[in-house]
Amino acid sequence: AAAQTTDGTWFFGSGGSIVFENGTISTPSGALFTEEGCASQCDANGDPLFFTNGEVVMDRNGNQMPNGFGLAGSFSSTQSAVIVPMLDGTDRYYIFTTPAMMGNFSILGITGLAFSIVDMGLNGGLGDVTEKNTVLFDNVAEKLTATRHATGQDVWVVGHEWDTDRYV
Repeated sequence: AAAQTTDGTWFFGSGGSIVFENGTISTPSGALFTEEGCASQCDANGDPLFFTNGEVVMDRNGNQMPNGFGLAGSFSSTQSAVIVPMLDGTDRYYIFTTPAMMGNFSILGITGLAFSIVDMGLNGGLGDVTEKNTVLFDNVAEKLTATRHATGQDVWVVGHEWDTDRYV
C-alpha cells in the first residue's frame, strides 16, 4: 500500500474511506455513498483528487464537481467505474463506466462501456467534468478493469460483453 501513493485514499460504501499513509492505515469518514462499485484518484502525494460511484463525481472536498452528474455508470454496478490518467502529461483523467445489469437500473438508458473526462486544471484545481458518456461498446456486463500495457506507454481498459464469453 505504501508504494502506490496515487491510490493512497479509497472512498466507498456509506461514507467509508481508508487512507494508507506512511505505513499506517486510518479510516476517516468519507463523502461517497454507493451500494457497490466506486473509484477514487489521488495525486502523487496520496492526497485525494476526486472520487465517483459511476454516476456522480465528487471533488476532494466531497462536493459534486461541475457537470459531475449523470455519468453512465451505476451505484449498483459491481465495477461501476475505473479512473485512468491521460498519459499526455496533463491533469486530465478518463472515468470509464459500466451500467448495472446491462442498464436495467440506468436512468440514462446507456447499456454500454462509456467514458467521461475530468480536467483537474479547471474549477480552481478542484476539477470539472468536460465530456460525458462517450459510448465505446454497447451491451456490457458490470465487469471492468484497467492495466498498464507491457510497453509502459498505454493502458488497456477491459470490459465484458453481456451474456457472452467475449471480452472487449
